[in-house]
Amino acid sequence: AGLGEARYNLGVFSRDGTIPNATTEASVHFLSAAEQGFSLGYLAAAEVYNDGIGVAQDFEQASILLLRGAAEDEGRIVESLSQGTQNWDARTIRAVQRRLAGAGLYDSALDGQAGPRFRAALEAWRNGGFLPAVLTDV
Repeated sequence: AGLGEARYNLGVFSRDGTIPNATTEASVHFLSAAEQGFSLGYLAAAEVYNDGIGVAQDFEQASILLLRGAAEDEGRIVESLSQGTQNWDARTIRAVQRRLAGAGLYDSALDGQAGPRFRAALEAWRNGGFLPAVLTDV
């Protein structure tokens, strides 16, 4: 995870402005970190897309990154998403709900709210319900 962690740190410095004029590079660094096996990169990249930091705000891209990361991390993404709109735009939550429904794991309202059924669907995804096909356009 050495290279992945280094790329993640570059992403943090870019996102936070420690590296001047580099906010547009944050998502690239975070995604590279994830590809290098540092799964926290998925969460950080999703936050960048959710909030529109250095990139156009993109709730669908955020949802894809969150689900990819949830399938690989130690549960941090499930915890973060379970907090709902405290951490995430409701449109990102709704996009995740739609993708989980497409995987047959979520059968509640696509309302952008985190509740027990949403968390259960996330846990099912994380524990083997990962269906790559729902990570393409829904």
